[in-house]
Amino acid sequence: MKKNHSSDDFSVGGNQEDIKGQDNSIQIDEKDIAVIIKTGARDKTPVPITLLPVLAMLLSMLPGICRLAFNLETARFGIIALLLTGTVVFYIRFNLSGLYEKKLLLAILAISYLGSLALLLYVPSPELFSFWMLGGIVIAMLHDQRLGLLVHFAFTVYMGICFLDNLKAIIQLLFIGVLMIMLSGALKHKATAIYASIIILSTNITLAFILNNFIFRSVNGFNYLISLFSLILVLTAAFCINYIYSKYAGEAASPENTADNKEKDSGQADGVQINSDDIISDSSNLHELSQTGQAVSLVIQSVGEDGLQIDSSLELLCDKSNMLLVQLKQYSKALYDHSERIADLAFRAALEIGADSKLALAGGLYHEIGRIRDTGNYIEEGLAIADEYKFPAELKAIIKEHNIKNGKPSSLEACLVMLADSLEASIDYVLKNKGNKYTTEKIIDSVFKLRMDKGIFDACPLKIKDYKRLKEFFIREYADYKLN
Repeated sequence: MKKNHSSDDFSVGGNQEDIKGQDNSIQIDEKDIAVIIKTGARDKTPVPITLLPVLAMLLSMLPGICRLAFNLETARFGIIALLLTGTVVFYIRFNLSGLYEKKLLLAILAISYLGSLALLLYVPSPELFSFWMLGGIVIAMLHDQRLGLLVHFAFTVYMGICFLDNLKAIIQLLFIGVLMIMLSGALKHKATAIYASIIILSTNITLAFILNNFIFRSVNGFNYLISLFSLILVLTAAFCINYIYSKYAGEAASPENTADNKEKDSGQADGVQINSDDIISDSSNLHELSQTGQAVSLVIQSVGEDGLQIDSSLELLCDKSNMLLVQLKQYSKALYDHSERIADLAFRAALEIGADSKLALAGGLYHEIGRIRDTGNYIEEGLAIADEYKFPAELKAIIKEHNIKNGKPSSLEACLVMLADSLEASIDYVLKNKGNKYTTEKIIDSVFKLRMDKGIFDACPLKIKDYKRLKEFFIREYADYKLN
């Protein structure tokens, strides 16, 4: 970066030494100030999830304990259950933080896991009576396919180590379980559930036929009819559980949805009162109504030289009655409050340095919108939502770049959202874990210095004077900060 004559006309990334000055800041380990917001700055795993490995171990050892015959086999069952369930909990802890806000779903998933383990332990011939597969597919249908795959893999490994030494049967059960989970999306809907079930059942019969040397009669204890009907029961039970849960969840959310829909009948953009009915009926002004489930995002059409171009209005996106924000609030009140906090900080920081305050506000509100889809990678889901709802390119860049693992921020507004998000998480984390050992000013200084040393600001047009103003702004903001 070349330096111009005016000190205000070069980027921070081009002259780091001028910024560092005299280094009187504390040295905080990088892990303390990493982007912890992936788990909402929470470092406390819910008790039911924490206890799941212990409960699984006790359930596995229960027969031996009841018979007062605690031997090596009993210990082996318990230890393997503890290790495999610990792996599942580890995945949940670091990839599915949104699950913590859904107490009912958390309980259902824990019951599904332990129930499937009990079926695996206490129902004879698990290679034929495959009821234990229910847990993985229910988890995939209700929450996350990857978690469902992990659970199924854990149960298959457990069965292979503890009960079954038939490699062909293990391969068949592993493959069929993976297929069911991959088709879990189709199994949730009446229109496609039958077709998906036919694919699964026919694949199971075909695979068994191949593995049993093309013989249809019972071989090595394998019975085609029992295997077929077991899978039918599993698929039927999974469909019913998903249907009941979806119906209950929908009814639970309906009062809030009704209130939000009434609120959404009118909105205000650019100082003009807009009625949604008028917009929808005016086909010359509305090109598309983008809809996913109940979420509706109004889009505004503008005509350019290259034809039609559709962008979501930042005014409409920042309206608190926007259905995406309503969904975010329903998904997790804590995550919604966090997004509002980041949006407010980024908005006022943008005013401080003359950046686009409306874009910074929208960036803060939607920087973690991808979490509402519960797939583990909230950045990818956030970008998918942005494409569906025709977000402006600048806003999509913020969704991607606010987490520095996905690239350095390329705009001032992305930089502001990244800083607000990182500082909020870092200050919460350090104060929770290190008490009052460090002041917020010291923490902020260290975060800014670390970002500078890593060249995080190199790709955005942040000037030295703005760097200093931002640091002063955040120090003022957090001067009297106390943990909730």
